[in-house]
Amino acid sequence: MGVKNLDTSNIRTKNSLENSVQQLKIIFDHAWINNSKLKRITKYSKEWWNTECSDSLNRYRTLGDIQYWKEFKTNVCLAKRTFFDEKIQEIAMSNKRPWDLMNWVKKKSLPAVEAILYEGRPCNSLSDLWQALHRSYNSAEDRPINKYFLNEIPQSDAIEWLPFKN
Repeated sequence: MGVKNLDTSNIRTKNSLENSVQQLKIIFDHAWINNSKLKRITKYSKEWWNTECSDSLNRYRTLGDIQYWKEFKTNVCLAKRTFFDEKIQEIAMSNKRPWDLMNWVKKKSLPAVEAILYEGRPCNSLSDLWQALHRSYNSAEDRPINKYFLNEIPQSDAIEWLPFKN
């Protein structure tokens, strides 16, 4: 018995309505029992997994042939591609919120950094950093330099450069 066979022509009283609703409940219960499948959801369950994936995996497990393993891997790739293409299309066209795709991207952790220390103090502002770098790299300014050690370094042969052409 289905919904189309439910007789609703004699609903005139509260009792006849309750009987019709009870019959409808029985029809829904039978449909649920006959058509529902028990699923075991685990932390490893994937939304993209489909019956082709299950069937090809079962074939491989039963027969153990490498051909069926390749078939399984092909079905998995196809199922993933189809699922994610549909999700991207749905996000792009219906709700138009591209940031919803960010959950699929592995979150990047920020690198651990330490503040630059200058004279025992951290440089936490741009001006502190500028002063530290300026004093470090220009600290030899105005100091006398002994250039005579350069005379002790042996001279290399001159390198002939090719002329530049336009």
